[in-house]
Amino acid sequence: MQDSSCPLCGANASRYTLESLNGYRYSCPNCAGEFEIGRGANTRAERGELHSQIPSQVKAFIAQGKVPRIEFEAGSGSFTVISDVQKA
Repeated sequence: MQDSSCPLCGANASRYTLESLNGYRYSCPNCAGEFEIGRGANTRAERGELHSQIPSQVKAFIAQGKVPRIEFEAGSGSFTVISDVQKA
């Protein structure tokens, strides 16, 4: 784990690189849990390009005890939130 800024809220968070999937898993106390984000989505989030509804969608899934994942679809230029990577 390494210290990092949360791509959703900007708070101090911990993250590690996923071994089996493309991206990172974040643990953010401010977002109240863990979530995953693909590399492309993370890069765009770091540049401030994350769509405004994504943080609330992710936090809602976390509140339900899920571990959501944010993906960026380059072809369409859109973000997708997978509700729970534990059930994928």
